[in-house]
Amino acid sequence: DMERYINEAKGKEWTIEIVGTEVRTTIGKIGEKGVLGTRGLTTIELAEEKKAQLIREKLKAGFVKVQDPPAAAETEKTEEPEG
Repeated sequence: DMERYINEAKGKEWTIEIVGTEVRTTIGKIGEKGVLGTRGLTTIELAEEKKAQLIREKLKAGFVKVQDPPAAAETEKTEEPEG
């Protein structure tokens, strides 16, 4: 799952996720697309370690994790079937 961090003082947004054994990050202004960076690693364990390292670095730099609102599919109400 993608995790999102922001640094309001700098107006920056950073995301990180693991896809296979690749660590993908984006960095840019809050609300904009940002620049994609990728790091290919040989195992999932190494990818997890790299992700944890990068998160620690961003937290030290003043970024804080933000919770995204639930996906629309999770918040939609189920309609009653018409009978």
